[in-house]
Amino acid sequence: MTGGLRLLRNLLLCSDTHEAAPQAGATVDALCWLHAGDFYLNKDIASADEEMNAQYADTIGALEGGVAYHWFRNGKLPIYTVRGNHDGHDAWGFFRTAQDVSGRAVRIAPGLLLAGIGWYGRHYNDLPTENDFERPCMAVANSIRRLRQADDMLILLSHYPAYPPPGEKISSHTFRRLRDLVAATQPAVFVQGHIHEWAGTCYEAPLGERRLLVVNPGPIGGVLTTDTVTLARVFSGGTIDPMPEETTKPEVEYACRYHPPT
Repeated sequence: MTGGLRLLRNLLLCSDTHEAAPQAGATVDALCWLHAGDFYLNKDIASADEEMNAQYADTIGALEGGVAYHWFRNGKLPIYTVRGNHDGHDAWGFFRTAQDVSGRAVRIAPGLLLAGIGWYGRHYNDLPTENDFERPCMAVANSIRRLRQADDMLILLSHYPAYPPPGEKISSHTFRRLRDLVAATQPAVFVQGHIHEWAGTCYEAPLGERRLLVVNPGPIGGVLTTDTVTLARVFSGGTIDPMPEETTKPEVEYACRYHPPT
């Protein structure tokens, strides 16, 4: 390809594993895991209020967590995550071992920025309202504003969905404030979870003059490949138009592909 330099990165995605281990990633050369929340399942563990219950839950996790417990304790890749409604209490220490990016942005690689939105209540069946996202979204937008550089690609990681699959109407399952955050921050990818029926789906949503890639990885998970193209003017339909030679200002365009494990 003339006029551009491509940089490919693989990121492993999953959500709603509920104390199971994701199936993706066994043979993939990847940068990290992105877990979109609901690592936990048991309502007593997820909402343990007393120290005694928390200590008991830790014992259960060490003895009976199985592959899920060892997946995050012994895995070689860094894990970035947000909290879901089942994650109110960190009984096994998952959110102390992984990097919880709820409410903030972090740089996970040169030119690659990740920001997270998570929420949990007192009990596993507590669910957020639009108002619950006002302050977290403001915090994330401010964090992105402080860290973002002109050539950064942004990925938003959220347990709660902003966009339904094609053919489904905007409903109570999705949140307007999350769509407002997308419009304000202009990410390349929005990773979401929570709705189990949408697991394993990937589609595009309109975002101004371009398209946003929306991924619902689910517990099986999959691979997101980011394709950064520098010195490119237009990226459309899989073709690259190089910048004219007389143009000296570099630009960055992105392509992202998602596929489940094979």
